[in-house]
Amino acid sequence: FAPEAHAIVVLSFCGGFDFDFACSDLMMVPLEESSFTEKLKAAVRRASSLLEESIRPVRLEEESHAYEDKFEVAEAVTCVALETVDFLLGRGFGTGSLVTFTAVETCDFSEERERETKGPKVTEKITESKQRSFLPGTSTKSSSETTYQVTTKVTEYAWKHELSYTAKDDDDGGEPLFERKASREVFSKVKDHAPFPKRKEHPAVRFAVKRDLPRKIDRGAASCKTPRRNAEVERVLAYFSDLAAFVDALRNILAKGHTLAAVEGSVEVVFSPAACCFLTKMNTESESESSAAVRLFEEASLAEMRRTFDEQAGVVRRSSSEDTSHLLGPDEAELLFCLALLEKTVHDYRDSVSYLESLLRHQLDAAIGKELTADAFDDYALYHDRLLFRADFRPAPFSYAVRRDATSFPDGTVAIVSKGTKKKKDPIRTFARDATAATALGAPFKFAIGAATVVTFDGPRYAHAYVARTFGGRTPEPLELVAKARPFSGYVLLLGKVAAKDEFVAERAVVVQSSDEVVVPLLLDPLPTPKEFADAIESLSPEQRDFCEAFRRMQLASSLFGVVLVQLKPAIEKVLNLPRGALVKEIALTDHLMELFIDYQIPTDILAYDGPADADATAKIQKVKAHVGAVRDIIDAARDDDLRKTKQASLHRKLKADVPVMEERPSLASSDGDDDDDGLLVMENYSHPRAP
Repeated sequence: FAPEAHAIVVLSFCGGFDFDFACSDLMMVPLEESSFTEKLKAAVRRASSLLEESIRPVRLEEESHAYEDKFEVAEAVTCVALETVDFLLGRGFGTGSLVTFTAVETCDFSEERERETKGPKVTEKITESKQRSFLPGTSTKSSSETTYQVTTKVTEYAWKHELSYTAKDDDDGGEPLFERKASREVFSKVKDHAPFPKRKEHPAVRFAVKRDLPRKIDRGAASCKTPRRNAEVERVLAYFSDLAAFVDALRNILAKGHTLAAVEGSVEVVFSPAACCFLTKMNTESESESSAAVRLFEEASLAEMRRTFDEQAGVVRRSSSEDTSHLLGPDEAELLFCLALLEKTVHDYRDSVSYLESLLRHQLDAAIGKELTADAFDDYALYHDRLLFRADFRPAPFSYAVRRDATSFPDGTVAIVSKGTKKKKDPIRTFARDATAATALGAPFKFAIGAATVVTFDGPRYAHAYVARTFGGRTPEPLELVAKARPFSGYVLLLGKVAAKDEFVAERAVVVQSSDEVVVPLLLDPLPTPKEFADAIESLSPEQRDFCEAFRRMQLASSLFGVVLVQLKPAIEKVLNLPRGALVKEIALTDHLMELFIDYQIPTDILAYDGPADADATAKIQKVKAHVGAVRDIIDAARDDDLRKTKQASLHRKLKADVPVMEERPSLASSDGDDDDDGLLVMENYSHPRAP
């Protein structure tokens, strides 16, 4: 292969920057801003009546404030939310640290009963005629009505449906926190099948109560991005996520999908401190007085929550004692009330911290003048690179012309584009440098095209590094390699990995020629960072750790993506002993050569120039044309012979199908019994085939 006919492109996909504005962390769900804003307004009005006149609650979007004020609000909301959860868990489960809830549900037959059910009333009307004399027309009529009550006797089967449940503290040696039973009477129309399972043991539900979670945010930590995105709030949200799962499991056991109207109404009445996502300010500007205002707000809001809880808990207990349609007594109703308030507190806290993040996002959009997207960050990164790097080191678009030298017209282009949100697919920008001399001191590369064939090639080599910037923790945008060829031009595109300093492992190859366009999707599969890998194998066994380390070494050894471009005309000139550039204007000859090489697998030795080495280029080309013509004549003759044989075989099959079967019969002349006379061939139902 000609040295100037090839180029190897080494592309390294590097881990990049992650712009941390999108909220994709734990429990980060879309915030319904309109509904939460109304809830926040109601909380401000209610807090105004609780606080002293010198303290006023302030919504963040209604008054100018500092960035640190958002942290103060996040800390205050976190504090009152944790205090609310501790209070509700204490009312529902006592002082347990590792609560284990177990429940057994039974349904036993009690007795058979017969009762009467009243149906509709039926009225019967009776009319009578009486004759007063013997004369006609002297009769009289009288009518009466009788009403009957329809009753039906129904046989019912009574069952005792009972729920026994226990909560115990596993941290205290399994000491029971409470043991309760609730029962009711249910009926069925058949005796063979119970309306509920005769015995059902619900899986144990466990929850670890944490009372040492941080109330303050470490604003100087590297993990602290915003008042919402920091390690302390993430720990609280993770704790609340486990609490929500615990609450949901218990509600399914106790209520079985049913809801009590009294519980739902009372939950809305109880004051929720976790929804108070606002500032509390003194009328003065003193910082110490501002801290005092926060403490007063926390005390007042928690006191109001406890007061309203005690009031509504009594309402729930009274209403549950009057309603016997559910398997819920006063104790179960109060426990469900606590669970519903726990769920409300979790949702309010999640919405509050999400509201702070949303407020930051809106303020940022207002400062910039448009909504920030991943494409906007790409534009900023491009601007930043122009300021940071000199022109020689600045990332350049990965879009290159395939040409044999700087003065030649391109045979095509190769580009890697990003399938982003933009309508136009722009090439990615990479750091690039000429690595010809740095890679194995310029030694040739090699790749295998079979078990017994290894191709050695040389040429300029370029190393590219691509920084995949992601937005909000999302995966990098998918990439596509786009290869195009101009008319009457072509090249070979090889895709694979660089396995060693002088070895290229080709996995895909395609000939791109004559206005072809090849689009190859590139799937990015980022490897774990060294820290992520170390954290993942920390608790593995020594054997598993050794295997993971060996497997990672294998991954890193073959993680370098490579693209090899082999130009066709220079390579054909080399193997046919033609001078450089001899096939540039020989379009027909190049097409014939490509046809012979690809379609008919003709060896290059048959077509190569084998005359004097000092002959001029025209003579060498004419000699190669003669070889090509001779081979094409042989191919044309073989094709014509195959066509003639195919036509003859087709005609033979047609004649064989049209000619009828002939049988031999004795002629009339042999009636004298002379055996020496030959019989005549008589053809039955003979019809001459029509001419085609």
